[in-house]
Amino acid sequence: MARAGVKAVHINEKMYLNDVTPNNLSLIQQPIAANASLQGSGGTVVVIDNGIDFTKEDFGSCTSLGNPSATCRVIAVYSIDNANVDHSHGNNVAATVLGVAPASKIISINIFDTARATSTSNIIGAINLSLVLSSSHNIVAINLSLGSSVTFSSPCGDDGTASAITSAKTAGISVVVAAGNGGDRFGLISPACVPDAFSVGAVYDRNMGVNFNTGAGCTDATTAPDQVVCFSNSASFLKLLAPGVNITSAGIMMSGTSQAAPHVAGAIAVLHAAFPSESLSQIQNRLINPRVPRVTDARNSLSFPRLDLFQAITPANNNFAAAIALSNANNSGNISSSY
Repeated sequence: MARAGVKAVHINEKMYLNDVTPNNLSLIQQPIAANASLQGSGGTVVVIDNGIDFTKEDFGSCTSLGNPSATCRVIAVYSIDNANVDHSHGNNVAATVLGVAPASKIISINIFDTARATSTSNIIGAINLSLVLSSSHNIVAINLSLGSSVTFSSPCGDDGTASAITSAKTAGISVVVAAGNGGDRFGLISPACVPDAFSVGAVYDRNMGVNFNTGAGCTDATTAPDQVVCFSNSASFLKLLAPGVNITSAGIMMSGTSQAAPHVAGAIAVLHAAFPSESLSQIQNRLINPRVPRVTDARNSLSFPRLDLFQAITPANNNFAAAIALSNANNSGNISSSY
C-alpha cells in the first residue's frame, strides 16, 4: 500500500449467486423442510400428464432415465394412446413436484394425444399402471393436473375414475387432483370431485398488482398472498389450497390449479420420507391439521386449509402447549418435542 504505483487495495470478498427462494416455495415454507434435509428422499411421484423432456436441467440433466444416478430424478417414462409430443405442461407440473421435494423421483405417464385431449379410460389405465409399479418404486403420490369441463356440486362417487382412485388410496398412494379453472364457486371438475381424490385449489403467493389478468378467462381487481384466484373452482368438499399463479418450473411459467396440485404431491413425498411409518390418512391429515393457515374464499365464504410444510411437519406441542412453569431460577423440568 505504501508503493507509489498502488492506487487502492480492496478486500477479496466472497460473492454469491443473487437468487432468492421463489415466492410459491416461501409461502408454503418449503425451505424450512429442505434445510432440515426433508426433501422427499426415497419416494416417487407419478405425473399423469402430457409427458416430460427428462433432459431438462430441472430434472437433473438426465442423459438417460435414471442417469446420472446422483442427479437424475426421472426413473421411468410411459405413454398411453397417441401420445402428445408437446411436453410444456407436463414439464412444468413435474418440475414443480421436484421444487417442493427435490430428492424425490418422478415417473411420467403421457396420456394426451396431439389434440391435447385424453379420456377416462386413459386415466384409469395410467392409475392402474402406477399400482403395478408401486411396490418396486415406492410410489407415494399420483398427480392429476387435468379434468373435465363439467363441474359437480357434490362428491361424485359414481365417476368413471372413482374405483381406480380408491384402489390407489387403498394401496397407500395419494391421488392429488387439480380442482379446475372454471371459476365455479360451488363445484369441482372430474376427477377432483371423486371422494377419495385429494383436490387442490389455487391461491396467489404474492401481490400481483391490481386488475391482474390471470390468463384463464378472469381478472382479479386486487391480489394478495393467500387470496383464492378467480379461476379456481371451489366447493365445500375441496381439500386444500396451494400456490397456482405464475409458477415457473422447467423454464416455463404457467398458472392454474394444474400448478397448485403438484405442490401438494411434492409435499406428500416430503412427509412420507419424514414419517415413513405413518399411513396415508395420517400423512394427509398433516396437510389439513388445525395449525396450517386457513384461507376464506371471498366468493363463497368457505374456508380451506392452505399448504404449509412447516406446520405439517411440526409436532402438535411445538407452540409450547406443554410448557412447564418454574417457580424460581433454581428449578428445572424436562420436555421434549420431535418430528
